[in-house]
Amino acid sequence: MVFTKLRVQSVGMNKPFKGPSSAMLLLLFGALFLSLPSHAQFSSSVQGTVTDSSGAAVPDAPVTLSNPETNAQFHATTNGAGGYRFSSLAPGTYKIKVEATGFQQKEVEVKLSTEQTAGVDIPLAVGGATSSVTVTTEASGLNKEETRVETTLSEDAISVMPLENRGTFNLVNAAPGVSGFTQGNDNFANEQTPNASANGHYSGGNLYVLDGISITSNITGGTGNISPNSESLQEIALQTNTFSLDFAGGSGVTIEMTTKAGSNRFHGSGDYSFLNQDLQAYSLFVHQYTPFKTQYVSGTFGGPIIKDRTFFFASVEKKAALDPAATNQFQVEDPAFVSWAAAKYPNTIGTGLFAKYPASNVTRTTVSLYGTPDYSVTCATPVGDCNVPMIDNATQTSSSYNNGLQYAVRGDQLFHNGNDRLYGYYYNINHDVEVIAPRVGFESANNQQAWLGSFNYTHTFNSNLLNQASFAVFKVNGTNGVAIPTVPQININDQQSITGFGGGWGPGTFVQHNYSWRDVVSYVRGRHAFKIGYQGTHGDDSADFTGINARPTFFFNGEHTLTDFVQDKVYGENNVSFDPLTGQFKPLQFGVQGSGSGVYFEDSWKVRPNLTVTYGLRWDNFGNPYPYGYDTYQQIANIFPAGSNSLQQGAALDAQFADGSIKETNNVYVHGQANNCRRVVRFRGHRMRVERPQFALA
Repeated sequence: MVFTKLRVQSVGMNKPFKGPSSAMLLLLFGALFLSLPSHAQFSSSVQGTVTDSSGAAVPDAPVTLSNPETNAQFHATTNGAGGYRFSSLAPGTYKIKVEATGFQQKEVEVKLSTEQTAGVDIPLAVGGATSSVTVTTEASGLNKEETRVETTLSEDAISVMPLENRGTFNLVNAAPGVSGFTQGNDNFANEQTPNASANGHYSGGNLYVLDGISITSNITGGTGNISPNSESLQEIALQTNTFSLDFAGGSGVTIEMTTKAGSNRFHGSGDYSFLNQDLQAYSLFVHQYTPFKTQYVSGTFGGPIIKDRTFFFASVEKKAALDPAATNQFQVEDPAFVSWAAAKYPNTIGTGLFAKYPASNVTRTTVSLYGTPDYSVTCATPVGDCNVPMIDNATQTSSSYNNGLQYAVRGDQLFHNGNDRLYGYYYNINHDVEVIAPRVGFESANNQQAWLGSFNYTHTFNSNLLNQASFAVFKVNGTNGVAIPTVPQININDQQSITGFGGGWGPGTFVQHNYSWRDVVSYVRGRHAFKIGYQGTHGDDSADFTGINARPTFFFNGEHTLTDFVQDKVYGENNVSFDPLTGQFKPLQFGVQGSGSGVYFEDSWKVRPNLTVTYGLRWDNFGNPYPYGYDTYQQIANIFPAGSNSLQQGAALDAQFADGSIKETNNVYVHGQANNCRRVVRFRGHRMRVERPQFALA
């Protein structure tokens, strides 16, 4: 597969910016209106030990961490063992400066990736207060401070990697130990489930995280509800066997995505990709493709609103595509038969449907069935007076449109030199797929939508204590459209079935809401870095298929089905939702909701400069789902086997179900899914005789 791709990127305009001018406000609002934003994930940290030339610890040394992009500064003081730590950092490049009496000032540059704990030990040389030295660190192949197995894809790597259909989740298999295949989706379809297994784990245990917020479906395990545009991402971290306590679940691959953020520089990019049948690579057996066209246009723009304090970032991606042309075979009524029906049965429903919704979107090729002038006798080939066309063979070659749009906006506000920060963002996806029909009037479109909004506030009490709180809500919904819902589904099964009426399955809608809130307190004391966290979730999923089941399916079967149809002689009817107690129509609506909560404690203990032990405990209550959404459906039906509550085996199991019953209940489970505990212990050392990898205690 070959893409024609044009990429434009601009970085500059480093002038001081004290306030928004009228022109700048117009530019900002234009960018926000047209684009898709992102936000940084504050989950990384830096820790290390400050020593003198002999290796002895340097206590009470002031340490300053600064972000050159925003000029935010963070301050700490080394403890008695010379240790320091900075937590709740976004990925990016930072400078660490150490000043201690009697030593040269030293500045170290370090680059952090998503969810990384970087170890930066800083030795100081004896010297005057005015002398200094600057060191730029390089990424090490072995991170001495961590035990996770991770592949981090940077912004540059993401931009050059060959992404099938530009789908971000198609990168899942880039992590070591991951096998399986992705679905080749783009970023516009919601509820995507890549079939990727980490070290043999079930793909339903995969976890998708966007800027510290889980975007994994509460309904289907291993499913990502939103796939962000790759142009908006700063990094993607693909992790296996992490056993993290930050989130519930995640036994397989954890995909942590970090979006780009605004800074003191205005920066942006543009991207255009094009693919059609002429650029598609040939395979061994296929040397020509049916016509199709796919275009992607994306762009980003970010920068300061108020220098050093207020920033924005936005991005947008649009897809305009015509899927490969497909040729389908149909059998349709011949115009001679329609004329005969109009003269013989002018007032029937069947004749009216043929006249109002003709099969004009097809090309008739040959006659497949003939009849006598009154169509009382039919024949496959003309014989005697059985020579009037009745049913034709036809083809339809068509391309359906497949369009999508993503956009989002984000803003960051720093307080007190970056020690306190507030950011929020909104993310939106819209996806439309055309449904082609052989009959005029039955063309329709299926639509999927998703949006996500989040707020995050971090408050630094002092250099050892900070609190991070966040709230997020996202919605996923979809609609199967039917162009003419007043026309039922009609199947005409003659000796040769012909194309009926109705436009397929629909109309129907589903809606899913997910709410998440969490609070994490980080505290550094001596050699220990403690984290205490709480997470709450609530989700609901509902569907309204009343429209589908209010449209019955009528079918006409028999030797003279087509003539029965124009006489309104129905053979049978099904697919109607009704109350068996009253025999009356009943709406088909259902919904379920549930809540969960979890708390955890974690301590990263730097036992000695070359040994770190991380241990913790998490407790989760996954709740017990219960009905949601509609007054007409407030109960859940469940199967209750006869006898013991525990299912037996063999014949005993058959007997339990044979004598069982179906009852209405208030919840899905007999008991809630509480008391789920996870205990984790991790060791990491270097220059030791024994190095133990991470392990988890169930």
